[in-house]
Amino acid sequence: MNGVLVWRLIQIGVDKMTIVEELDKKSGRPYRSKNIVDAMKYAFDIEKTPQNIAEAVKKANFNPPDEFTVTFMNGSTKLEEDTVEYGKAPVYGGETPTKTGYTFLGWNSNSAATEALSELPVVTGNATYYAIFEIDTFTITWKNGDSTLDTDTVDYGETPAYTGETPTKTGYTFLGWNSDSAATTAIDPLPDVTADATYYAIFEINTFTITWKNGDTTLDTDTVEYGATPEYEGETPTGTGTFLGWNSDSSAQAALSEIPAATADATYYAIFQA
Repeated sequence: MNGVLVWRLIQIGVDKMTIVEELDKKSGRPYRSKNIVDAMKYAFDIEKTPQNIAEAVKKANFNPPDEFTVTFMNGSTKLEEDTVEYGKAPVYGGETPTKTGYTFLGWNSNSAATEALSELPVVTGNATYYAIFEIDTFTITWKNGDSTLDTDTVDYGETPAYTGETPTKTGYTFLGWNSDSAATTAIDPLPDVTADATYYAIFEINTFTITWKNGDTTLDTDTVEYGATPEYEGETPTGTGTFLGWNSDSSAQAALSEIPAATADATYYAIFQA
């Protein structure tokens, strides 16, 4: 298709894209066809002669550069710059891009993309491709002793948070969480996630006040842990009659055979036999 023919097509109102498509069939290089038509239109607008249009065709970018620059980026860091021939697919030859807490997926010409291209297109011009990453996720397990209370999937860098019911243990008060099941103190706050982790409910044993009385007189007070048996360690109480022992009922006539393990605050009274 020569310049005169294109000029005539333009004269009779043939759409530019129709001419481009026809030139594409001839040249096999779409961007070249577009340049040719643009050049002819420019010449036509100025002189409106077939000779000038033909000259514009000759001077158009009919033999464009055969090589283009393809740049590979990781964020704002340039990893590699390659010169690639027209029509060939670019290939990144450097080390796999990295980003802490993320997994490399591949490349995309859109730096904000969340998915990588399945394959890079063949080169038709200069291009820049950006490394695309997916954030890593980790499993956080929450346990109360040997029992698993919950498991969560948490993104890298996020702070894990237990959202279930408060763990319980009879006779103990829940303190918080620790990755050491034998710990006696809780971690607060929990560290940001960088790997799979297991956290154990940490408890502190409850303590109770045990009061020892002889009538209205307080002989002693002890702090006793849950489940422990209180023991009076003072001097033997004296009163009317023989000291028999202790009872939580001040009017009792007999002493308890044994003091029960502590499960709450309690007061014990000296019991005498007249």
